[in-house]
Amino acid sequence: MVSGTTGFATAGSFATPKNLGGGTVLHSLSLAGGLDGSTATTLILRPGAPFTVSGSAGRTDYCPGCIRQVYIGIGGNQTSGTPAIGPKCGVSGGLPLHTVTNVPFSVPFNAPDKPGVYYLRATTTLDYFCVGPQVGPPENSVGRIIVEEPVSSELQIW
Repeated sequence: MVSGTTGFATAGSFATPKNLGGGTVLHSLSLAGGLDGSTATTLILRPGAPFTVSGSAGRTDYCPGCIRQVYIGIGGNQTSGTPAIGPKCGVSGGLPLHTVTNVPFSVPFNAPDKPGVYYLRATTTLDYFCVGPQVGPPENSVGRIIVEEPVSSELQIW
């Protein structure tokens, strides 16, 4: 859901544009590589399957000369015992004002090896290069992946 007062998505929503803090805006996001039943913000995947997170980023008026990074990571899943994966740096450099133009990015991943529901989280830093922060917090979730084992229609009788 996009707030009418700020023009940005509210916390807990996968909608974009989403203000990641520090004046960095995730303008768009798309997921590719899922099985049938996947949607624009949710992928259904097999364990270890490759997928891609693509999108674009810009900035607000805050700190117009700052060098920014946008990272995408996979939040951990305590139920499956899977730790967070990443984050991976998708964008690093000066970003244009998000209402004018945005910088595209594409980040490849492999699904976790254990079945479960995992959230893709975005985060940002203001550094001269990609520094590898922690995976973003839950309120920066931007998508979801559901990892499923294949279901067999075969009946085995012993």
